[in-house]
Amino acid sequence: KPGTRSSALIHGTDHFPTLLEMAGGKIPGGQIIDGKSYYGILKGEKPDLQRPLFWHNPAPRPYATGDMYSSAIRVGDYKLYDFFAEKRLELYNLKEDEEESVDLSATRPELTESLYKQLAEWRTSVGAYMQVTPRGLGKGTGKKN
Repeated sequence: KPGTRSSALIHGTDHFPTLLEMAGGKIPGGQIIDGKSYYGILKGEKPDLQRPLFWHNPAPRPYATGDMYSSAIRVGDYKLYDFFAEKRLELYNLKEDEEESVDLSATRPELTESLYKQLAEWRTSVGAYMQVTPRGLGKGTGKKN
């Protein structure tokens, strides 16, 4: 309906399965789809606000875009980053800190570990590329070689 707002978490990978479902199409057998259709939400169904969303960046471009070797998971209000080349985790409460300026990983170790475990399991399940190249190691940390 016009003017409707939703707190649903939508990821770019969700567009394809949504459009496919809206068009009445079927996912081809054996095809792996990373996203989840949100067509039901458009029709008024309640969103799953605890649905985990994942990101993975195995090819950083720190001087072009500022990104680094990293993975992330968001569940509800919380987002955990794993800067795996640096072996560093950061945790943020996005409801209270949209700017991601207060790292909670030291003060919320149980939540940090729980989200990290989910992230590690997801990376294993999708075969995420985790190799850090020697050239990227120095550049990926944001420090000059």
